Amino acid sequence: KLAAAGMTDGLTGIPNRNAMDKYFTDFPECEGGYFIAISDLDFFKVCNDTEGHVAGDETLKRAAKCIYDVTIEKNGFCTRFGGDEFISIFLDTDQETAYSYLDEIRTRIEKEGLKNKACSKGVQTISAGYAEKQKDESPSEALKRAEKALYRAKEDGAREVPPMEGNVKRGPRVGRPVAQDTLTGEAAATVEETKPAPVGKSVGTIDDFTMEKKI
Repeated sequence: KLAAAGMTDGLTGIPNRNAMDKYFTDFPECEGGYFIAISDLDFFKVCNDTEGHVAGDETLKRAAKCIYDVTIEKNGFCTRFGGDEFISIFLDTDQETAYSYLDEIRTRIEKEGLKNKACSKGVQTISAGYAEKQKDESPSEALKRAEKALYRAKEDGAREVPPMEGNVKRGPRVGRPVAQDTLTGEAAATVEETKPAPVGKSVGTIDDFTMEKKI
């Protein structure tokens, strides 16, 4: 039905941006939190340039399957946003659980062993940003905040994650003297002191990600 309605991505076979627009229009009600995440393949252009576009397409398809499978397993919604970016929406969950879902996506993609010499250990990695949709904002507004988190996560050479909605760090570029990027999910909540949150925001940090809550 999605394919007939032009809502399936031709390369990866998962829902496309048209499907996301419809989902946002008919956004479901739930008692718990909504988390909107955007995942991006790190240094994907390098994969295309060095491995070729056929290999690049295969990387997109296999990465998309990992993201889609995890998201659907968690009763969420997943779509290809465009290029090498993918959207996951998790319903009835909380901050730490949403983070664990993204970490599971990251782990599955790395286990695929997709070649990319620009990424850590020479295999494809991802970065991800996410935000909790507030009652007084649209899904699109929450997505914009998640995108800001993604951009911060992908800043070159960043050893710390600045205060944003929440993100999962990418693997370091080969040869870069960056801090360890593995995600342990330790629930050691701290407050960011070196980079204070903007006025009107509260920040809580858990391991490798920082979350801003709109208040």
